[in-house]
Amino acid sequence: MRSHLRRHGKTFLRDFYDASSEVGIRPFLMWGTLLGSVREGRFLRHDLDVDLGILASDYAKKEVLIAAMQKRGYRTRVDKDYKLKFTRPLCRLWIDVDVFYPWNGKMICFADQKDGAWLGTVFPPDAFRRLREIDFADDIKVLIPDPPEPVLEAIYGDWRTPVRRYDSRRDLLNRLLIPPSQPMPRFPTSADAQAEAEKAARR
Repeated sequence: MRSHLRRHGKTFLRDFYDASSEVGIRPFLMWGTLLGSVREGRFLRHDLDVDLGILASDYAKKEVLIAAMQKRGYRTRVDKDYKLKFTRPLCRLWIDVDVFYPWNGKMICFADQKDGAWLGTVFPPDAFRRLREIDFADDIKVLIPDPPEPVLEAIYGDWRTPVRRYDSRRDLLNRLLIPPSQPMPRFPTSADAQAEAEKAARR
């Protein structure tokens, strides 16, 4: 599967950015893809997928994003309020897209639900306030959080030192766990995102 990232990762990333530009979404590199871009200027050798994030304000355009990706030959493997996953037939590679949104003075996203509890991650409130364009893998223009260091430190701690057997399910430093007994944050909706976009346009 790592060979699929080496062979097809740039194509997947370019296609997603082309589709996002077409519909007016500003995705940014996240997780291992962000780490690889900042520390090594390329995909990590041991990584398995392409990781991206979008802000809740872009969630209103989710359906047109899915249509734009389908037009490029991709399938929607996961379509949830907090995560999208795109794949292509006959290719064991995927694009993970997390939705980031404010909650209780923080920025959060969710990964899964297990035994009634919600698992996610938490970041400083201004972690994704600014985005910066960089050249990635020689010739692809992408966006990253500006600055990226606080985001990487929240996830990995000492992100500059490679960890040979890093396990994202076990080793994340910024985990968020909401047990069943606590109220769940309300996921962003298309209506919320549309209202935010209209408010921003009036400023």
